[in-house]
Amino acid sequence: MIQFDYPLNERMRIFLRLESLFIRLHRLVHSTDRDCIQAAVMDIISVLHIFSCRVDLKAELIKELERHQALLKKYLGSPEADEDTLERLLKSIRPLLETLHQSDAGLGQNLREDEFIKSIMQRSGIPGGTCNFDLPIYHRWLCEPIDRCQKNLVSWCNEFATASEAILLIMDIIRNSVLPQEKIAEKGFMLLTLDRSKPFQMLHLKVDKSLAIFPEISGNRHRCVIRFMDFSAEHRPQQTKRDVPFLLTCCQL
Repeated sequence: MIQFDYPLNERMRIFLRLESLFIRLHRLVHSTDRDCIQAAVMDIISVLHIFSCRVDLKAELIKELERHQALLKKYLGSPEADEDTLERLLKSIRPLLETLHQSDAGLGQNLREDEFIKSIMQRSGIPGGTCNFDLPIYHRWLCEPIDRCQKNLVSWCNEFATASEAILLIMDIIRNSVLPQEKIAEKGFMLLTLDRSKPFQMLHLKVDKSLAIFPEISGNRHRCVIRFMDFSAEHRPQQTKRDVPFLLTCCQL
């Protein structure tokens, strides 16, 4: 199954982008391939650009963790709740909140002020701007022994490790807050109306890979249109004429 997400508010949009970067970074930082090391640096730069643009992100993380903490505590003692899972999640949230509250610096601030990283950030927005004549110091670093590059990457990622753990935890809680429902999009189309009284955060879809389709989603937290398109890398995608079975989770925690 291939998974697709659609955020229903700006906070989820930022969280999903960061989640994608953090997941990829976790794979890349331990790679021995120099192209992967360079890709990891670019992902770190992307994370720092988001941190720079969203100075309120730390406060948003704290608010979201505290909201989940309060909701999870309400379910403690409920006969329908899994006590072990609730305790595990609450135990994961506590140290993240403590670390975020105790830190006076912004997310990734120390790394953003590092001269080497700053030089890459300044050139990364230019197509091909990290070429060796643009950034000879970066080119020299890429020629360092692999283990030294990996050590630097791990050190840099540790600068925003708390934010990474918080984002991954929040997204895991949200995705698993509701059971998925089996749906069928007739001739590749579905109009989805959401209950205005519920705090929907995002849509999470799972589609069988063998169907060779993908969803295009538009809308807001009240109403969304889902169109399934036939996949083709050679031609302009067209809405499929087939009925499409898929799993839909309207995440609302």
